Amino acid sequence: TPVETIVQPPSRFEVAALAVSNQPLSIAQLTGRSVPAIVRIRTTSGRGSGFVIDSSGLVITNHHVVGSAFTVNVDLYDGSTRIGRVLRRDSELDAALVQLDGESTEISGLPLCQTNAVRVGESVIAIGNPLSLSNSVTQGIVSGFRRDGDRSLIQTDTAINPGNSGGPLMNRQGAVIGIVTEKIASKGIEGLGFALPIEQVLHRLNVQIVQPDRAALDDCGNPIATSQSEQRSL
Repeated sequence: TPVETIVQPPSRFEVAALAVSNQPLSIAQLTGRSVPAIVRIRTTSGRGSGFVIDSSGLVITNHHVVGSAFTVNVDLYDGSTRIGRVLRRDSELDAALVQLDGESTEISGLPLCQTNAVRVGESVIAIGNPLSLSNSVTQGIVSGFRRDGDRSLIQTDTAINPGNSGGPLMNRQGAVIGIVTEKIASKGIEGLGFALPIEQVLHRLNVQIVQPDRAALDDCGNPIATSQSEQRSL
């Protein structure tokens, strides 16, 4: 099997569904609320991006970012560095799950789109660490959907550069729809970036999102923040 369990964690990880905005956010709002959950992952062979999905310190990234490492260095938004233990990695899909060592983080994580509610033409942003530049933000749209063997891919014209790998592709409500994974770059070709749909990644890494009882959910399966206090807390 291409899915490798490095340590013996629970058979399934359960993380709480996080509230999303009830209306599209501006790029500045979306960036401000999301950037604290973005991390830089460093190994002896390279570096890339990742993002926190739960306050317990679970991080999702690409398999090719962690490579064959059992532990990685993870740089957080506050300037601190944590050791991350690779829990699971899927070489075929190109996804990995990392657990930050130490106490729980103050980062609640990013909401995740648990359904295939993504639409062609939808406005999206990518946040990552391209070319070692921390937390760079680029904007684009969902250009289409592609297949690569058993993998589904979201095609986007969002600018993607080395170091973006493992970072989130997000919709305007603030939910992660995919993991930035690759770009086709050659002379005469522009704007061919690809992301792994997040629901595919959650399934392969055996991560389950738990919804709150009696909550109004958006198309991605996340609770909708309705009150002003909930909106401010996002």
